[in-house]
Amino acid sequence: MIFSIVVFIILAIVVLRRPYLGIVITIASLPLTDLLPPVAGASSVISLLGGVTLVGFLLASLRKKTAEQVSVKLPLPLILGFLFLLWLFTNFSAATTPAAESRIWLFTYLQLWALALLCFLLLDTPEQIHTLMWGFFLAGVVSALYAGVDGVIGISVKASVRAEGLASGVNSAARYFLIALMFGYFLLTQQKNRLLQILLLVGMAAVLYGVLVTVSRTGLLLLITAISLLFFQNLGTRNRVYVFVFGLLALGTVWFTADNITVIFQSISGSILAGTDTVGIRYGLWQAGLRMWATHPIVGVGVGQFTAQLLFYAWDLLPPRYLILGPHNMYIGVLAETGLIGFFFFIAMFVLSLRSLFQATNSAEPNVKSLAMIWIVILALILMAGITKQDHYDKLTWMVVGVSAAISRMNKNQHEPNPAD
Repeated sequence: MIFSIVVFIILAIVVLRRPYLGIVITIASLPLTDLLPPVAGASSVISLLGGVTLVGFLLASLRKKTAEQVSVKLPLPLILGFLFLLWLFTNFSAATTPAAESRIWLFTYLQLWALALLCFLLLDTPEQIHTLMWGFFLAGVVSALYAGVDGVIGISVKASVRAEGLASGVNSAARYFLIALMFGYFLLTQQKNRLLQILLLVGMAAVLYGVLVTVSRTGLLLLITAISLLFFQNLGTRNRVYVFVFGLLALGTVWFTADNITVIFQSISGSILAGTDTVGIRYGLWQAGLRMWATHPIVGVGVGQFTAQLLFYAWDLLPPRYLILGPHNMYIGVLAETGLIGFFFFIAMFVLSLRSLFQATNSAEPNVKSLAMIWIVILALILMAGITKQDHYDKLTWMVVGVSAAISRMNKNQHEPNPAD
């Protein structure tokens, strides 16, 4: 306990001096959830650090007192996120009554929106976003090493010992490892030091194996999607060599360490078409979610109420032991809980974030352009992962909205005239 307090005080001092590091630490903590000490009245010590980050930003703004700091124009994705937050008040009881896990949903989404806002406000330069990517990548490597020790890949999902490393849940771990892998690839393309390039490749191999030992079928599909996106994105550029190296690394890792993964991958299409194994359970959850939305099409059943309402909508779809699950689909979850209008605000937030990143790929600044390209891949992977996972209240999902807005601002700043000119 004393050690945790000392560490928190040190981190708080660092964050107060450089507030953007609060964002870095918050995001880097996601693959290391099991290491975080519990805190009474908060989800973890990271929640408290988020408050310190906000204080650090306010103090830095008061010190600078510049026109840019005083008048901040919110980008449209963040405005839509705030409208989504306000829409939760349409079912005030659901939004403000503590859920079974002692979560107050309105407060949860307020924290998530604040995280996205702070990403936009604090990440001023490409180098700061690079630091965020380094932090998450290194945390992913540490967590993946634990997963590699614990996990065993069998000839099927049921015959495997699925590992989550230091993250919370195998499906979350698979996604975190995959994002860390993308960050590692990007940092590899930016690095000129040969020794660091070799170390990055070693770390990427560890994280890649971490994806495999989660034995997440969604993770495997996303891995192939990520490599494909990188290939087409960098076709004809100098980075095609890095994509080729990355592809060889992925194939080599599968070949030398995980022969059974190919058998599991071959079974994916059959599971999807036949609805067998856990895929069939998801189909039942999704159908129940659509029933909820059809019954409450405008306002939904209330934020966080999917599990509480599942018994009434899935009694004929799922065995009783599965009537305590969440939607396992970000889109159906938002649609069922917040209705059509909440769904519109939520989806539009990501659509506009994606559009702003595509616009930034035309930036004359190479650092901004390269960031926009890799974050398009990151956002695409998160949106695809949401098909099989309830990521609408995950920090990583909202963080991408804020980072996309920060990259868009960097791109726009390239075209604005300098007041000193």
